[in-house]
Amino acid sequence: MSRAELAIPPHAYPSARRYASIFYALACFYHLHAQRGDVLYSGESIGLAGDAVLSLKEAVHAVLQCEAKRNSEYLATRGEREGRAHARPCPSLRLNRNDFENVARRLALDTGIALDESDTYCSLFVKLGEWLLSQLDANPGGVLTELGVVREAMDGIQLGKAPSRNGKSLYAQLQLLKLDKYEYGKTFLNLSIKGDVRFSAVWYAVVGLGWLSTYSLTAGDTIVMVSPLEEAIEAALLKGGGKELREIYDSLHWLPLAPIYANAPPGLHEPYALLLALCMPEEAVEAGVLGVRFKLTRVRVANRAFTVVDEVPVDLSKYAMFVTLVKESRMAQLRSTIESLLRCALRTYAGSYSKYCEDAWGDLGDMVSMSRALAELAIGVNVYRNAYKLARLSPPPEGGRPRNFRDPRVMRKLLWVASRLARGLVIEA
Repeated sequence: MSRAELAIPPHAYPSARRYASIFYALACFYHLHAQRGDVLYSGESIGLAGDAVLSLKEAVHAVLQCEAKRNSEYLATRGEREGRAHARPCPSLRLNRNDFENVARRLALDTGIALDESDTYCSLFVKLGEWLLSQLDANPGGVLTELGVVREAMDGIQLGKAPSRNGKSLYAQLQLLKLDKYEYGKTFLNLSIKGDVRFSAVWYAVVGLGWLSTYSLTAGDTIVMVSPLEEAIEAALLKGGGKELREIYDSLHWLPLAPIYANAPPGLHEPYALLLALCMPEEAVEAGVLGVRFKLTRVRVANRAFTVVDEVPVDLSKYAMFVTLVKESRMAQLRSTIESLLRCALRTYAGSYSKYCEDAWGDLGDMVSMSRALAELAIGVNVYRNAYKLARLSPPPEGGRPRNFRDPRVMRKLLWVASRLARGLVIEA
């Protein structure tokens, strides 16, 4: 049985390695799921015994389908809220002149994809994914050979080889894929990584699809990305087991949807994590996605550049019992009140004023205090004290104010949930 060897970029180039590994993990999941052959991971490459081409094609289709679903869910949630449709935002290629003129346009000319000034990084990676599918049909051996090439160079690494038919060089790295060089506000020439990565078109498609699989949305000037932890991806590839790779597959399918459903900016970490857990679809909860630890990355887009704001590991499993309780049908009123507080706190914290939020929840200081108290209550910490705090800080229900925790019907339900959380902690102890 033949074995395809897919090279992985070195650890010294974390962005390229992360996104290539994510895409390969999807291909490995399909490979094992269809029982095409075994998977061998060495840290520097992945060996797929059997029909690797079909597994790669299925991975491409999976990423493109997830991207289409995120677009449709974004349109649905924003349409319901605002009464009109909004396209899911993604940074424009025009943000960086070099990215558009010297990378994207060259890729378009050499691959034959259609590209214009309205294209975004997302649409570029979608088109490269579609092009990769055509190459896997027309020249599968060439694609596999290309993905086996990672070369050290004087100024960095080369992924793939320059096409000999026209002698053109490999493609430079898009700024959006250089985040590990300018991480956490590092300025020009103050770099965490000195070397550059240069890509062939095939490698650009693979790394771009890996990036696309983690992209959730852009809120204002902030890109929100959700991805499995690197150690989880590596462990899944190392074990080569269907269960671990299934977890990676499910997390890539569901987790980037959560910020779209949450419909609030990720400023306050714990309240935002609680909102993500509450907004997770029932199908995702049943698949065990709440138990998957992941990384939430915020990237600021300013002055035609990208800067990582923070990368936060998130564990939603601690909210699992709370989510189960408040998602009961008879708790709809309580859940609506909770989501109202969390969204108002997050939006106001991000600088978006709303009279509704002020009437329902008071000033920013009170909203932040209440949202943090709620996040503590949700994990079983000081449940009754935090329930009292939520009632005490809620504005009095007068003059037609929106419903909050001063409403006895809402508070009764919250206290019932608090009692179950407290009882659960006692039983576990």
